[in-house]
Amino acid sequence: MKSILKDPLIHFLLLGAVLFLLFRFTAEEGDERTINVDQEALLTFLQYRSIAFDREYFESYLEGLEQNKLEELITQYVREETMYREALNLGLDEDDYNIRERLVQKLQFLAEGFQSINAELTTEEVEHYYQKNVSLYYVNPRITFTHVYFSSSDRGRDEAMQFAQNKLEELNTNGASFDEAVNHGDPFPYFVNYVEHTPSLVASHLGKNLAETLFKMTPDEHIWQGPHESPYGFHLIMVLRVQQGKQPELDEILERVKEDGRTERLRELTEAAITEMIANYKIEIDPSLKISASSSSTEAP
Repeated sequence: MKSILKDPLIHFLLLGAVLFLLFRFTAEEGDERTINVDQEALLTFLQYRSIAFDREYFESYLEGLEQNKLEELITQYVREETMYREALNLGLDEDDYNIRERLVQKLQFLAEGFQSINAELTTEEVEHYYQKNVSLYYVNPRITFTHVYFSSSDRGRDEAMQFAQNKLEELNTNGASFDEAVNHGDPFPYFVNYVEHTPSLVASHLGKNLAETLFKMTPDEHIWQGPHESPYGFHLIMVLRVQQGKQPELDEILERVKEDGRTERLRELTEAAITEMIANYKIEIDPSLKISASSSSTEAP
């Protein structure tokens, strides 16, 4: 008998029985014991389960379900709703930070939903938002080039330069293409081909001076240029494309600016709504926390 009582499985079964009995004695009758399954409940269930909130899509989906699939969906909903209610009745939501976090996230989502109708911007507001944030839309310069590299540390500076000069003549005489760069020179610590890269990245690989030189070169897919020196050695360069930086006009990126402005407006409105919720509570701060005297006992820190 003693060995049976020490069995972990028996402990688990006893705990389960206690929880079951606790639920039976604490569960309320009436509406708490009724699960209403209607279209609205199933639509909400589908959207949260899919993490996709598109009512029109899910209405169409629900209407098109075959009978057996609809019955399966109802079974899944009833199962989840039953387990949720039983968990609440047993107090399993208490002292559970994951549940607390999910409830906060849900309230945040609801607050955003209520405010979304007010988040649209007028034409004047879009223009104002763009002017206020114009630097965010600057298009950085970009360059596409390849290079053949000769290492100064491996060959010595003079020899590396000589090899580069000889190779330059060979590449141009033979009409070597962009893709053939990998077949020549020494291994380079970074890339051989640079496609649509910014000045900052190129400078971090080849040094600021050579990066500035590269962006001033005239693109030509038939000509190798150089030798150009970097902190690592000498490079023969073929530049295919140089796109200078520019500040786009609002008309060029109108939809992007509209969406960015709407997102910021929605965030501001949501935060204002949450601040209003907080204002309905009396906040009492324990004096032992040593909050500065300027903080009121009725204000959130």
